[in-house]
Amino acid sequence: MKLTLTAKHLSLALAIFFVVTIFACKSDKGEVVVAAPEIIRMVGVDMATGQCIMTDESGGSADTFKIDAGKKVQWLIQTNAIQDVTNIFKKSTSSNIFSEEPHRLGNSTTWEGTISSSATGQEEDYNITWTDQAGATYLFDPKIQVK
Repeated sequence: MKLTLTAKHLSLALAIFFVVTIFACKSDKGEVVVAAPEIIRMVGVDMATGQCIMTDESGGSADTFKIDAGKKVQWLIQTNAIQDVTNIFKKSTSSNIFSEEPHRLGNSTTWEGTISSSATGQEEDYNITWTDQAGATYLFDPKIQVK
């Protein structure tokens, strides 16, 4: 028996693949689950001011980080000057753009949060509390803008 695939069969197979893929990427709330998070890299510090030097994936400043609604964001420590991030939280005078608040991923030094799918056009001033190798605590106040 010879099996012949026609353009019609191939089109049907691709259509089924895309439908299954789309439904597999939906959460139980109907929101699209984004596999790859946006990354904020904590690459250095200004010890005179206690300010973190943060970059995005292209190496640009992430002091005001721009991100699409509904996406995950992760903060990664990539300098020996920062021992740990102890908290990431919004300023009391700022609006909350997160549907899932920033939190530590397990026992790692990586933090992650999810931007609300309804936060388009909003921004949040937030704080990062971090410690250096000597155990001193610092506070840094960047901003996230939702595209």
